[in-house]
Amino acid sequence: MKRKHLHSATGFTVAELLVSVAAGAFVLAAVTLASVALQKSFSAADNFLGTQMQQIRIVDYLSRDVRRSYIVTASSDLKTITCIIPNYLNGNVRSTPTVRTTATGTVVSYPKSRTVTDAVTTSGSATLTSSTAAFTSADIGASVAGVNIPTGTTIQSVSNSTTVTLSANATASTSNAMVTFGATTVVYSISGNSIVRTENGVVTNIASSTDSLLPQTTDVILSNTQYTTTSITFQPIFTSGGAAAEQSGTTVFATTYLRNKRRG
Repeated sequence: MKRKHLHSATGFTVAELLVSVAAGAFVLAAVTLASVALQKSFSAADNFLGTQMQQIRIVDYLSRDVRRSYIVTASSDLKTITCIIPNYLNGNVRSTPTVRTTATGTVVSYPKSRTVTDAVTTSGSATLTSSTAAFTSADIGASVAGVNIPTGTTIQSVSNSTTVTLSANATASTSNAMVTFGATTVVYSISGNSIVRTENGVVTNIASSTDSLLPQTTDVILSNTQYTTTSITFQPIFTSGGAAAEQSGTTVFATTYLRNKRRG
C-alpha cells in the first residue's frame, strides 16, 4: 500500500501583506521626496551659477567702459550710469591720441573726438564758446559732454570757430570747463528686471533674469585722477511654496579708475 504524501499549503497572511504594502509605500514616498529635493537643489544651483555669471558679465562690461571714459555720471535715483567714451577708431584703424598739458590738467584727444578745457556756458542758454575748439561745419551733430551739459546734447549749429549752439540748454553757468565733442555715449540702465547697455542708440541686454538689479556709482575726484565705485545688488530668484526672496540677495562691488581723466 502506497503512502500519500501530504503537502502543506504556505502563503502570506493579510497582516503581512498590509505591512509589505505599507513598507513599499514608505520607500516609494522617500524616493519621490528625495527626487524632488534633488531637483530643487539642481535648479537652485543652476540659477545661482547663472546669476553669478551675470554678475561677472555686468561688472566686466561696466569696468571696461568706465576705464575708457572721459566722464562718468550717475542719475539721482542710482539706476542709470552714463559713460562718455572717446572714439578710438578712425574707420577700422586705431587712432593715435593727442596729449597736451593745460593750466587745468592733462587733456587726451582723438581725431574724431576732442576735448577743450576753456569752454564757457551760461545757465539756460544753448550757446557754448571756446577759444581753442576751432569749430567747423563738420562738427554739426557731434555729441557734447561736460559739466552742466545735459546727457545726449549735440551741436545744433556752428556760428564761428569759437561759438556753437547746442541742442539743449546748459543747466548752470561755467567757465574754463572741460567739454568733450564727438565722443561716444554709453548708458547703462534698468529695463524691467534687466540691465541694458545703450551705445549711440544700439541696445544690448547685459544681464537678463528675474533678479532685481540696482547699479550705483559715485565719482570721487582725487589729486591726480578719478575713479568710480560701483555696487550691484542681485536679489535671489529661488522660490519655495510660492514665496519669492527666500533669502537675501548677493552684492558685487568694483572700483574702476578712469584712464582718460588725469588731473593736476
